[in-house]
Amino acid sequence: MVTVQKATVKELSKRPAYNLFAESVYKATTVKTKQLMNVLEMQNGQIFIALENNRKIGIIAAISNGQGHFKIKTLYVRQEFKRTGVGRLLVTKLISENEDSTITAETDDDAVRFYHSLGFRIYSLGEKYPGIVRYSCIYDHLCWNALPYDEVIRIIQKANIRCWVSGGIAIDLHIGNQTREHLDTDISILQRDQLKLKEVLSDWEIYHTHAPGLRYWRDIRYLETIPNVWVRRNEESPWAFEVMFQDSKRDSWVYRRNKAIQRKIEDIGLETSDGIPYLRPEIQLLYKAGGSSYKEKDVDDLMSVLPVLSKDEKEWLVASIKIEFPNGHDW
Repeated sequence: MVTVQKATVKELSKRPAYNLFAESVYKATTVKTKQLMNVLEMQNGQIFIALENNRKIGIIAAISNGQGHFKIKTLYVRQEFKRTGVGRLLVTKLISENEDSTITAETDDDAVRFYHSLGFRIYSLGEKYPGIVRYSCIYDHLCWNALPYDEVIRIIQKANIRCWVSGGIAIDLHIGNQTREHLDTDISILQRDQLKLKEVLSDWEIYHTHAPGLRYWRDIRYLETIPNVWVRRNEESPWAFEVMFQDSKRDSWVYRRNKAIQRKIEDIGLETSDGIPYLRPEIQLLYKAGGSSYKEKDVDDLMSVLPVLSKDEKEWLVASIKIEFPNGHDW
């Protein structure tokens, strides 16, 4: 089993970590290796080493500007472990340890597809050296240029896919006005309709969650256990919208986190006066309350919509929360 551990520059000065680090440096010399170690020391470097049975098999090292921006200086996996997921494991470890940061790398034709597969935006830098094209790769999950929800609904409905606006926007649609800023656009469809979605979005790039991080949905493979996907127009574009997959069984919607909570599919959505379908507020609030934790914006959504919830909607939400959290919940 491969594991990833955080390391320090001091630890890199000792073998076998030093040998692995030296292998990661292009045309390494003792001077070049030590220079890079000094850069990592001075610029708040983060270093992670992959191990298999205590053998060091891969390394990633990045420097920080101290303002939420990391630049990968080296990423290396020993030859016999290439294409086994070790490189992905190292990058996603860096991402998960710095969740709201921008992470960049510069690479060539040999590695650019690897970064693209992880959801990095890709920009060609042209022929930076004679005969060698270089690429700037940027990962920033907060980089959104959200497509309006009604536009996304129209795109998805073209494929005869039942869909609903979700997230905080669904709460606002129920209230009848915008209560807060929304970074992204969330749309729900039934899990069983995901291949129809893949077809209607054939000209877009779709990434499925592969916590931590993202993975390019390259083929027509059905994503059995994936809860959502992120969509963008092309490799240079920011994220445009997110699609949530709702579990179902025949004609019933099934709450993913606790399958004892179910409801008729016909009853999980409402429509605005101009015909835009959206997820019912009590169902959306259940998603916000559930999971390992909730965010401040989730509490804001609860307090905003609470005055307009009906008695039945409140009772259903409370009963469902009690099923998921039998020992109690703040809400």
